[in-house]
Amino acid sequence: MTSPPASPLLDLLDHIDRAVSVDAVLAGLAAVLTTVPGVRGVTRWPVPAVHGQRDLVALPTRIQQVLASEASVTEHPGHGTVLAVGAGGRPVGILDLTVDNDGPPSIELLEGLTRTAGVACERLLDADRRRVQATEVAALHQVMEGVAAATTAQEVAATAVQVMVDAFGWTAGMVVRDPGYDDVVEATAPVVGSVVVLAERGTADIDADALHAVVAGGQGLRGERAGETLPGDLVHGLVWPLHGPTNTRLVMVSTDANDLPEGMGTLLASTAQIASLVRAGLERIEHAARERRAHEAERANRAKSEFVSRMSHELRTPLNAVLGFAQLLELEPLADDARDSLQQIRAAGQHLLGLVDEVLDISRIEAGYLPLTAESLDVREVVQQCCSLVAPAAEANEVTFLVEPSEGSGPWVRADRQRMTQILLNLLSNGVKYNRVGGRVVIRLEQESDDVVVRVRDTGVGIPANRMAQLFMPFERLGAEVSGVEGTGLGMALSRRLAEAMGGGLDATSTVGEGTEFRLVLPVGDPVLDLEDTHSGTARAAIGTGSAGTVLYVEDSRINAKLVERVLRRRPAVHLVHAPDGTRGLDWAVRDRPNLVLLDLGLPDLPGSEVLRRLREDPRTATIPVVVVSADATPDRVQVLREAGADDYLSKPFDIDSLLGVVDAHIGDRIPMD
Repeated sequence: MTSPPASPLLDLLDHIDRAVSVDAVLAGLAAVLTTVPGVRGVTRWPVPAVHGQRDLVALPTRIQQVLASEASVTEHPGHGTVLAVGAGGRPVGILDLTVDNDGPPSIELLEGLTRTAGVACERLLDADRRRVQATEVAALHQVMEGVAAATTAQEVAATAVQVMVDAFGWTAGMVVRDPGYDDVVEATAPVVGSVVVLAERGTADIDADALHAVVAGGQGLRGERAGETLPGDLVHGLVWPLHGPTNTRLVMVSTDANDLPEGMGTLLASTAQIASLVRAGLERIEHAARERRAHEAERANRAKSEFVSRMSHELRTPLNAVLGFAQLLELEPLADDARDSLQQIRAAGQHLLGLVDEVLDISRIEAGYLPLTAESLDVREVVQQCCSLVAPAAEANEVTFLVEPSEGSGPWVRADRQRMTQILLNLLSNGVKYNRVGGRVVIRLEQESDDVVVRVRDTGVGIPANRMAQLFMPFERLGAEVSGVEGTGLGMALSRRLAEAMGGGLDATSTVGEGTEFRLVLPVGDPVLDLEDTHSGTARAAIGTGSAGTVLYVEDSRINAKLVERVLRRRPAVHLVHAPDGTRGLDWAVRDRPNLVLLDLGLPDLPGSEVLRRLREDPRTATIPVVVVSADATPDRVQVLREAGADDYLSKPFDIDSLLGVVDAHIGDRIPMD
C-alpha cells in the first residue's frame, strides 16, 4: 500500500525549521509549491529593499500591482497566480506561479502557505533586528570606552575607524582633517590629498587615486547605490563630518559590490551616533590642549613677572648703594686723580642703572606686567617738553630742532605720558648723538585717520640697508659701539615694544649719507578731559569747580561716556565719575556714595540687572537713586527693572533735556544752572 503524499504545510514547516534566513524560507516555499497539485512552475521575483538601497529591477506591471496591494494571493486570469510574502510591514518575497487552468490549486492552501512563510520570515527578521541592535550597542560601547580613554586625536580617530570596519563591514576607513590647525595634530601625521590623516585602516589594498577622490569629496552619502559612481575599485562610500572648525571627517569605503555595509544601511543612524561620540572626543582633547597651553603660558608669564620683580630688587639695591656712596664721596676733598676716578665710577654706575631699567622694562612688557596709564595727550606739548630736555646735548653738537607745523596745538593721542616721553627722548637723543655737526632734527606731527604719526628725521650718516633689520633688536648698536658714542643697544628695542604696548608702533627708514627717519604711531586721542584711567583704575573727570553732587556713570562704551560728560558740562558743579564695568561701578558706589548712578545694562563683566540688585541689597548703597540708561526700552523690560529698584529709565538714544532733568531731579537745588 502506497503512503499518501505529505501535506504541503508540513513540508513547509520542515523547511522553516532548517531555515536560517529569509531567502532560505522563500526557497523552501518555492520548493513546496512545486508539489502542490495544479502548480506547474514557480518563478521568484527580486523585491527592492526599502529606502532604495538596492538596485531596482524592471518588474512586470502585474507584479508591481501586487507589490502595491495588500493581498497575499492575487489571481491573474491567463497569467497565473502571484504570492506576496510579507514580513515587517513590507513584502519580502514574490513568487509567480504557473497554474493548470483546468485544475488550479486551492486559494485557501496558497494563502495558508504564504502566511506561514511570512510568520517565519518575521521571526527571522526579528532575530536579525536583535542581532543588529546588539551589534550597534556593542559598537557604541566600544567607541564610548575608546574615546573616553583616548588622550590624543589620533587615538579617538583610530577607535572610530576600527569599529566601522570590524562591526559594520566596511573595507577601509580614514579620519582626516584640513591642514592649518596644529592644536592636536602631530607634525609627523601622514598627508593624503592635502589633508592630514589622523587614523586609517585597510587602505593599503585600495587604489590610492580612488581613495583620494573620495577624501576630497563633499559631505554625505556617496556611491553607486546612492546614484553616484565612485572612482577606481570603490563601490560604496560614506563621509561624516566630525569637527567643523578643523573640517575633520570620517571617510569609509567598500569594495564589495554584492552588498552594502550595514553602516550604510540599517545602521546608518548608529554611524551618526558614532560620529557624534568622536566629535565630542575630538573637541574634549582640543579643549584640553588649549587649556594646557594657556596654563603653561600663564605659568611662564607668572615666572617672568616674578623674575622681573626679583631682579628689580636684586640689581637696583646694590646700585643704589654704589651711586649713593659715590655721591657722598664727591662731597669730600679729594685729589684730582681720585675725583676723576670717582666720576668714572659714578658714570659707569649710571650707565648700568639705565641698562638695568631698560632690560627690566622689556621683561615687564613681554610678561604683560608693565603698568600703563592711558590718557589724552597733546603731542605738540610732549614733543616740545622733550626737545627742551635734550636741548643741552643738541647745543653741544650744534644740532637744531624743528617742529612742523610750527604753530597751533595738537594733535592728540591716547597714550601713557611717561612712556611716550621715554620713546621721544630716545628718538631725539639718537637724532642728536648720531647726527653731523650743524645738523637738524625735524619732528613732523601728522594725523592719519584713527592714528597720530610723529616723524623724527635727522640729517646724520644713515643706516645701511643690510643692517636695518637689526635696528630694533636688543643689544644691537649697528657698529656704534666703536664710534665712541655711549649707548646700551636697548633703546630702540624698548621704544618699539612700548609703542606696541600702547596700541601703536615704531618703524624706520634710512638713506646712507642723508639720514634716518623714525615713524612713531599712536592711537588718536580726544582733547576733552579723560573720563577713565584704563589701567590704574582711578576715576577721573571732575567737571567744573566746586561740587554740588556726584554722578557715577557705569558704562563700557567710551563714546557714550564722553557724550554724557559733554552733556553735563551744562551743570558745571556736577562731578562725573565713569566706571567702565560693573565690578568697578559697585566698588566706586560704595567708596564714593554718589548722589546718582546712571547704569547701562550691557556691561562686559556683570549684567546691569545684577549690578542693580547688588546696589539695592547693600545697605551702604540701597538709597542711592539709580537710573537705567539702555537701548532696551521694551515695556516688559522697563517694568521688570523698575520693580527691581530702578528709580527711572532712559532709553538710548536719550534726549539731552531728559538726561539733564533726571540729574536735576536727583541732585536738586545744589546745581548752579548755566
